[in-house]
Amino acid sequence: MKKLFLPLFLLSLKLSALAQCNSTEEVNNMATSCKKVYSENYMPAKEQEKWMTDIYTALIEPAIKNTKGLRGNWHPEGKYKITPEGYTKSCIAIYLNLMGCKDHKIYNKDEAGLILVFNLNGFNGAINVCTAEEDTIIKNKTEKLYLNDKLNGNQIYHLHKQTLSDKYANLSFYSMTNDAKYFVITKPGIPLFIPVTVRQALEISKNKQIRRISVTKQTLLLPDFKPETRADYEKRMAKDFATYRSTFPDPEKFISDMINQLEELKKGSIKGQQAMLGIQSKFLDVLSDYLKTAPGKDLDKPAFNISLLGMSFENKSEIIEMIAHDNPDAGALVILNPAYFNKTISNVAPQFIGVELRMQDSKPVILKAFNTFEANLDFDKFQQLLVK
Repeated sequence: MKKLFLPLFLLSLKLSALAQCNSTEEVNNMATSCKKVYSENYMPAKEQEKWMTDIYTALIEPAIKNTKGLRGNWHPEGKYKITPEGYTKSCIAIYLNLMGCKDHKIYNKDEAGLILVFNLNGFNGAINVCTAEEDTIIKNKTEKLYLNDKLNGNQIYHLHKQTLSDKYANLSFYSMTNDAKYFVITKPGIPLFIPVTVRQALEISKNKQIRRISVTKQTLLLPDFKPETRADYEKRMAKDFATYRSTFPDPEKFISDMINQLEELKKGSIKGQQAMLGIQSKFLDVLSDYLKTAPGKDLDKPAFNISLLGMSFENKSEIIEMIAHDNPDAGALVILNPAYFNKTISNVAPQFIGVELRMQDSKPVILKAFNTFEANLDFDKFQQLLVK
């Protein structure tokens, strides 16, 4: 029993010593520590966890160990939906807090530190899935749905403005903001991104306009827009009419006036929908005409403005003006290259990795840790790890 007690006693002394400090400067110079913690709602499958653990141990942990003044956790997160391309996304989420010293005890400072995210087969905040709000008819009502924008079945993505960099010129994507950096690491040799052209974006916009017209026409056929006779109202509102007849001094006049008002409101709604139909048809004519008459050099260049996927144009000059201001500073519309992916392997295996490195504060210790971590990330080894 004494043999067991001594190691436990020594361990408790060691842990106690680790929690002690004499100054902020002391903790700022302590080696960063990071332990593995599971997120209750995102428990990974075994194969996912193996990939994430191997990547963390071989490529991320060495970079963390070079930093100082932080401590926190890393989370292997799984159970994500299959991506639009048919692969499973896993996420290595790392939260490192800046340490402080108070009353000779180490504590974590709130909202100060680093957030480091490595998405296997997924992207981070600088690359968005393009979606659109569209009307559709559900159970005899017009309702709004969010639908993904696709090109020939391939999900369209919007890349934010890229940052020019000789250091990261071989990466598929690199972008820098005031407090964060974003990367996409891919296999060398085959491009991951294929640009969406202006022609393709406007064809998608045209098809949306056709769907809008179809929904408007369907709306006009809904029961709420059909004229009704007195007999129709008597049948549909029998209980209400019975109440009116036992309440009002002249119920028949009240009921007749109400029916007339409801029918007039209905006629107004029909006129509104018909006017909408005319406007939508005009927008469609503008798009169709531009696609038929515009020079090929304008239609076949890359599209950078996400508005091209669904904006309504009153005339061709609006399209021309938007395309004239369509430049790489606005980001880029792309799909993922089907030829890039190896379809013979498990959909869990990482084929590209989206990385986000973000500072929660600009304190010197955090900035130094951020720069040190980035400098010690071996992007070449990440590329070599990706499935060939």
